[in-house]
Amino acid sequence: MDGSSQRPKVNFRNASDFIAMALVLASLAFSSRTSASTSGAYSGSARPPAVSEGEDQSFDAIVNDLSRQVDRPAPSSKAHVGSPTSDSFDAVMFHGGVGLGGVAETLNLPDGKQVYFGQKGIQVSFGIDLFSPNWLAEGTYRNFAQSDSSAIHVALQEFEMKFLYKTMIAPQAGLRAGGGLSARYMTVTEPTSTATVYTTPSGLATIGLDVYLNEKFSLGVDLTGRSSMVSETPDKSSADATLRMDAHF
Repeated sequence: MDGSSQRPKVNFRNASDFIAMALVLASLAFSSRTSASTSGAYSGSARPPAVSEGEDQSFDAIVNDLSRQVDRPAPSSKAHVGSPTSDSFDAVMFHGGVGLGGVAETLNLPDGKQVYFGQKGIQVSFGIDLFSPNWLAEGTYRNFAQSDSSAIHVALQEFEMKFLYKTMIAPQAGLRAGGGLSARYMTVTEPTSTATVYTTPSGLATIGLDVYLNEKFSLGVDLTGRSSMVSETPDKSSADATLRMDAHF
């Protein structure tokens, strides 16, 4: 076989040198690219952890550091912008209830007689918060059964408008107090005369205690005093107590 048909001999020493040089160049390229990305990730206020001189940082350590920076939550823009306020009516509650009451008073009749009597009646109330959990406006209708005695017969109906302040004094108990106005319609019938109807505007002051069974229902008791705002009436003053049950919604 002649020399032209023989294959050229491969110099393995030169091939190994070439491969080693290629690996070195690839390593340098990868190192420079990693350094550039690391410096970009730590630009601004964040800085990479200090590495002592002569100490190399492994590839896993670099990846972990970058992951911690990416996972760190960015400052929320909501911290500088107030959250939208909810509708004022969202916090408003309505209150409705029924109750049993008893009133005691003394009448000064036109003929000079003074008559003391007591009556029992029912109460229906409805209230609404005044844009605050502590302030309440409440309207009340009260109807008392006719009081029969040997001296006089009295029938009484009453409308009230009260403004109350309420606060909790225990986890399940609350106190309320306030005042308002009432319009009283009293029919007085004496044995020897015809019935006379008196319309009496009065001022009132009240204090009460509530015991909450749950968020929706409560039991309460009120003590109320009234004083007439006019002089042409036998209904000068009165006091009453009411036991009530209220629903809150």
